[in-house]
Amino acid sequence: MAIAREYLHAHYREAVPLERLAALAGLSKYHLVRAFRAAAGAPPHTYQLRLRLTRSLLLLRDRLPLSSIAYELGFADQSHYTRAFRAEFATTPGAWLRAARPQPRSPHCSGSLSNDGLALVGSAASASNAAQVT
Repeated sequence: MAIAREYLHAHYREAVPLERLAALAGLSKYHLVRAFRAAAGAPPHTYQLRLRLTRSLLLLRDRLPLSSIAYELGFADQSHYTRAFRAEFATTPGAWLRAARPQPRSPHCSGSLSNDGLALVGSAASASNAAQVT
């Protein structure tokens, strides 16, 4: 399975036919899918899609436009990329980027609201959580 996994890492932008991976691994495509899922936790196509989406997080942080990210990673278009991102991460790329951006802290408060506005993050919240854990 290492050969198939390495091939997907090297060709994550391309549509890799299952037959090609099976030939590289020396297995039937059915046996490849079962063995790959057992070794990697997902079938080859899902594994490749997750590679693309994980790499997209780096491109999002670099502030590339969504259409450029979609093209760079081999998605058909921006909406295809956004649908896949939402299915994997349960949020849109734009919302993920807003949540990942560091929030400015108020000089008058030791904590700040998290991105969803529901949980307090800071020294007081950390101390109470640490006390509950121990």
